[in-house]
Amino acid sequence: MSMPVAKNIAICFVIGLAFKLFVVAPARAEGEEYCSDPEPPDTVQTTGPDGVESETQEYTQGSPEWWFEKCHGVIIKKFCRPKNYFSVGQTKFDDVSMGGLGPYAQWLRIMNYQPFSTLVDKYDEAYRFFWWPSFFAPPTVILITRKGDDRQFTGSQFCIGNRKERSLTEEEWTKVHSLLADAKFWTLPERGGGSGLDGGEWLFEGYENKRYHVVKRWSPLGTPLATFGKYLLELSGFDPAVIH
Repeated sequence: MSMPVAKNIAICFVIGLAFKLFVVAPARAEGEEYCSDPEPPDTVQTTGPDGVESETQEYTQGSPEWWFEKCHGVIIKKFCRPKNYFSVGQTKFDDVSMGGLGPYAQWLRIMNYQPFSTLVDKYDEAYRFFWWPSFFAPPTVILITRKGDDRQFTGSQFCIGNRKERSLTEEEWTKVHSLLADAKFWTLPERGGGSGLDGGEWLFEGYENKRYHVVKRWSPLGTPLATFGKYLLELSGFDPAVIH
């Protein structure tokens, strides 16, 4: 084998290994398989500058696949959607009753957040807010937990990669509880409000005293629930230009 050929093979091997370590591996979660080549993607015919029609891949704007290509320049045909992601003990929220939770589980797994079922034995309380704008800002995940007097904050934005971790003060935790009470979180219906094409999906999870609850809303601006979500974004230090 000639030296140039061997060198090219070595370069290809290194590139392939880097892709697995830094692209595929972060998209996996414990006990779940990563889909790299399921059913064929949707396509659309477009006309190039030379007038010749060519087939190009089209994603739903704002989808995990769309963001992945936008941020990393990597084409993923489709990510797997974990099953039973929103289930803790006897409390289960399925894709049908919640109007499609699959994409949320998909996103949380891609961003390396585990199901709440893996957290309940570690913390006395935990709350997670997933903010998924249509397309104008990357999805954001915020997780706050308490074990005794230890209160922790974790937040991250897809694409930007600026995961933040810090302790929460007693004053901040008290305000979290106050806003949760104002929003009547534990008695809110799982689904409600309107829907639309431009805005954002808001998904809240909570665990306390062996109870688990999920609330899903479309752009609930002007509600106590939105005030709670905005406060969590404020704690993160992330500065989205627009909040829908």
